[in-house]
Parts: sequence; C-alpha cells; structure tokens
Amino acid sequence: RKKDYDKAIKQYLEIEKLEGARPEWIAAAFARTGECYERKGQWVDAENIYKRIIELKEIPEDWRKAAEKRVMIIEEKNKKEALDSQTQNEEPKEKEQKEEPNEQK
Repeated sequence: RKKDYDKAIKQYLEIEKLEGARPEWIAAAFARTGECYERKGQWVDAENIYKRIIELKEIPEDWRKAAEKRVMIIEEKNKKEALDSQTQNEEPKEKEQKEEPNEQK
C-alpha cells in the first residue's frame, strides 16, 4: 500500500479550518502532519508544525511537551547533520594540504 503523505498533510491541515474545531483536534491533526513531514524528510516543515502545537491554547500540557520534545529532536538532528556536512567539506581540504608537499618534490 502506497503512503500518500502529501494527501494526508492536506487533509490534516483542513481540520484547523473547520468551524467549531476544538484545540485538541487541531493539535492532533498538527501532530499527524508533523509525522508525515518527518517521514518525507521535510524537517523544517515538521519543526514548524510542532511549534504551532506549542502555541495552541487549551490543549493538554502533555501534548505541548510532546511537541516540544519533537522540536528538540529535530533541532539536534539538524545540528548533527550540519556538523557532519562541515566535517565532510573539511576532509578534502585536509587531504589536498597533505598532498601539496609531495607534489613539490
């Protein structure tokens, strides 16, 4: 069965627009939206939707804390990826510097 995350995201985001939508419905829909974004590798979108949960009023505190935890996990992941990327970019430079003295001989 193919998972259609884009369709799911669109449908979850429609819940916010429903007349009489309760904050906990919106929070649940945003949480599912965040999960879809994560599965698609869209980390910025996932982080932003989780932050919208945190900003909602009248939701259970444990829901807010769960969203805060997801934001922290994503931020840590982004930091790790940035460091990994930086390290990979530095390695070729170090290799080139090591090779230069040999080439001058």
